[in-house]
Amino acid sequence: MLYNRVISETKDKQEKLSFRNREFFRKFVTYTSYIAKNKDQDILEKRMFEILDDIIAAQEDGLDADEYFGKDPEKIAQEIVEITPRKGFLTANGIYGAVALVFLIHGFQFSNLDVGNAIILAVLGYWLTIYGNHVVSGMIYNKKGAELARNDLKLAGLLLAFIVVIAVGVLVKTPFIIEKNNWINWLFNGILCMLLIWNVWRSLYIKKKK
Repeated sequence: MLYNRVISETKDKQEKLSFRNREFFRKFVTYTSYIAKNKDQDILEKRMFEILDDIIAAQEDGLDADEYFGKDPEKIAQEIVEITPRKGFLTANGIYGAVALVFLIHGFQFSNLDVGNAIILAVLGYWLTIYGNHVVSGMIYNKKGAELARNDLKLAGLLLAFIVVIAVGVLVKTPFIIEKNNWINWLFNGILCMLLIWNVWRSLYIKKKK
């Protein structure tokens, strides 16, 4: 996740900061990571690095971060998130969730393929994955009592949504049927496998090359 990645990659630079400035930076990263779920994570990461460099430069000039910026870390985070573009509609995680759900229900089945059901599952899987990311992020970054209570409700909602989606995949039938023989079955499963591998590869390796 964005928070863990930024904190890990800036570990050496953070050692240059005073305790006060280090806390300022970590609060900034925490808040930014929480409110920026639908923003371009690579651009946000670069801007976080720039903020850290500004804090280090200010500290060398004898200024604390709050004095240099003239505002609290939450305000800076809000301003940065507002000017950061959104991620593309078909995010890697969303596609992964959609394909994985279709694979779970339809993969390695030698019965006929219900194309309508697969499309419904893909859409539900995409949005279920996006909502799941939102819930998990909230559980990590929200530590206050009232927020924790809301997180429990969201987690319960996520589990219920997952059960409903699986039920839809198993029970809902449409008239858009393709008769599957062994050849079509393995072609279908092969395409799903390639899509899964492609999304995992894109998530793990393409970002490392940027």
